[in-house]
Amino acid sequence: MRYTEASLEEIVREMLRLEFLSDDITEHLDRIKKCLEKSDHIYVCDLDNKEEIDATILQALLKGILLMTDLTIPNDIHFYNYNHAFC
Repeated sequence: MRYTEASLEEIVREMLRLEFLSDDITEHLDRIKKCLEKSDHIYVCDLDNKEEIDATILQALLKGILLMTDLTIPNDIHFYNYNHAFC
């Protein structure tokens, strides 16, 4: 199923109404929109997997350092932790 921006916003509005049991969800929706504007700064990882958390934190730090120094991030960069490779 393909969502348009308007239909997706309506779905999120309904989820917020159910979660916060309120019709006044404008502040929450605005906060979500602001986060999505900077989605390239968001990292998702499994909080139960300590190796993945470490690799995600290192990746975020490296990306921040490279962005602050105007360097580019290689597409083939990998973070190795024990026997797992994280891209």
